[in-house]
Amino acid sequence: MNDGTHRTTLRLTGKETVAQIDDLCERLGQALNASDSVLVDSDALEDTDLGLVQALIAARRSAQRRGIAFHLKQPLAEPLMDALQRGGFLNDPQHADFWTGRDEHHGQDHSQR
Repeated sequence: MNDGTHRTTLRLTGKETVAQIDDLCERLGQALNASDSVLVDSDALEDTDLGLVQALIAARRSAQRRGIAFHLKQPLAEPLMDALQRGGFLNDPQHADFWTGRDEHHGQDHSQR
């Protein structure tokens, strides 16, 4: 059944650090512009830092303002979990449910874009 919703999965691979932030922000923007729902998949992520965390927070806020669903595929890759723990984001009541998948989403995969 086609409900008219266009979903995109954005796959994070390799290194996603502040050095790659321009490319990452461009890919996040493209996903948000092309979709009603975005799922970020970090399974293949090998290295990251707080640049990725900040980019995901900004993309989530943009998605919320535009009425676009924006979620993270669970479980998160170890490098992302490490960055979140080091930065104290898992204890932040404003974002904790987003990072842990308790934000009305069950980490289901969507079609690849």
